[in-house]
Amino acid sequence: MNMLELKRPLVFFDLETTGIDVVNDRIIQIAVVRLEKTPHVDNFTRTEEMWLVNPGGPIPEASSAIHGFTDEDVADMPPFAEVAEEVAWWFRDSDVCGHNAIRFDIPLLENEMKRAGRPFQVYGGVIDTLRIFQARFRHNLECAHRLYAGTWFEGAHDAGNDTDALVAILDGMLKEHPDMPREPGEIASTPPSPDYIDAEGKFIWVSGEAVFSFGGKTKGRMLKEVAKNDRGFLQWMLAQDFDATTKAIASDALVGNFPVCKEKFDG
Repeated sequence: MNMLELKRPLVFFDLETTGIDVVNDRIIQIAVVRLEKTPHVDNFTRTEEMWLVNPGGPIPEASSAIHGFTDEDVADMPPFAEVAEEVAWWFRDSDVCGHNAIRFDIPLLENEMKRAGRPFQVYGGVIDTLRIFQARFRHNLECAHRLYAGTWFEGAHDAGNDTDALVAILDGMLKEHPDMPREPGEIASTPPSPDYIDAEGKFIWVSGEAVFSFGGKTKGRMLKEVAKNDRGFLQWMLAQDFDATTKAIASDALVGNFPVCKEKFDG
């Protein structure tokens, strides 16, 4: 981190939670790394801490499948309210850095602090690495070449140069992702990620179960559960401009047919 110039301490932090609802979901784990400038020396002091807490209710299976924490893991842990003051102390007088911190981690942490009776807000600025990544690493040919071929390339938007770049990108993808098919027809007909069930990844595999990857009320929920308790959402999907593979899954789910994962999962 020798490129940083600190005017105040910088706190990196991350949360593992019961879900993605910043108002109602709860923290299970929080970790922080605090950098502070060492007086009269050109380096930083690094300290770190981590807490595992009991969220006060069951951890959804879909969430456990992502971060690995179960009800048994937190049964003997303190509630967040008991560590709230200590957590806040680590954020004192600092800037903060997190991945999707602005939309998720910070508002969820603020709500947990409010429930604990300890108002909380970030003292300094917020560095959100997700926003920086999305802004600087766009979904274009140049960035794909940088990621998969290892270099930026000159002469973008010349058809000849761009097609040469495509050759290098696909070759890099095949090296980076050994699970990809090798035959072009199979590549074209296979969802782009092994986690995707449909072509756009609106449904993903989580521990062998089909789970929604989008929607304020559906993200992280199992398809079977939504089909049973919120059929209107699936019917709404059929009227929208989703990919045909996405609509086929929604339509099948309405009549009780669900995708079957070919992978084997323990448990």
